[in-house]
Amino acid sequence: MGLALVQVLLVGRDSILVAQAARDAAREAAVDAREERVRAAALGAGLEDRRLSLEVDRAEGPGGPVTALIRYRAAVVLPFLDRLLPGTVELSARATMRQEVP
Repeated sequence: MGLALVQVLLVGRDSILVAQAARDAAREAAVDAREERVRAAALGAGLEDRRLSLEVDRAEGPGGPVTALIRYRAAVVLPFLDRLLPGTVELSARATMRQEVP
């Protein structure tokens, strides 16, 4: 029971980091169109690159909205729980900001 609680807390922590990564990516995408800069901003939240998927949707142009969608596969890492649960838990978050005029 105690290990299950620890795993829930770890997934909860990853969920918070995913929300932060979406905000950071949207903020960067609002001022910089380069994909590598937006991805670097998302990874700054502390998530693993290989588990992270990023989509950026830009509408209209400067002054219009830009949305960052983060999908993250949080690992089930504790012994014995990996037999009861799937190997990963899919987490996602979306953030939208206004594109700044250059």
